[in-house]
Amino acid sequence: MPLTAVLIRSLVAVVPTRTIYSTQKIKRSLSLSAMENSSSSVLVLFGKTSVENELSQSMRNSKNLKLPDGSEVSILLSSEMEKSSDEESFRAESYMISLSTAQFGRFLIWSPRLASTHDVVSHNFSELPIGTACVADVQFKGRGRSKNTWESPKGCLMFSFILQMEDGRIVPLLQYVVSLSITESIKVICDAKVSAFI
Repeated sequence: MPLTAVLIRSLVAVVPTRTIYSTQKIKRSLSLSAMENSSSSVLVLFGKTSVENELSQSMRNSKNLKLPDGSEVSILLSSEMEKSSDEESFRAESYMISLSTAQFGRFLIWSPRLASTHDVVSHNFSELPIGTACVADVQFKGRGRSKNTWESPKGCLMFSFILQMEDGRIVPLLQYVVSLSITESIKVICDAKVSAFI
């Protein structure tokens, strides 16, 4: 039976991520506040290995990543970033260093502000590898089940990812598995940090 590619959106609001992740700042004198207030979207591409980094370079050069509303997209590579001390933003470099999966999340798209991470992955589904994760510090036009809309402020971990599954019947349960995995991971990290002080 052929594998069916399924796009899954998982939403998890987690306060402790503020101490785990932080954002990056663009070197080319493009500040984070300018990116957040800009009408165009900035997508920064990260890869775990040289294979994913070559894919990032190829996507940047081909300018294939698009948004559904046709708005302007600036595509940057992780190598064009430098560290920042913004504690409320996703720290993609730390994420990549800590990542130990074989496929999921090894290609990462990060943005300081997007309408919806789901828009990015669903509109570019054929261009992105299975396992791609898209994270935004702020989402202002998120959509959930039953056409519910929402906004995510800084400090929430909200993301979309692409997953390939053989049995689509388990898709509704996946959001719970992902949420539980994230919760357990954060608990392990917090316990390790607290036990270091005891």
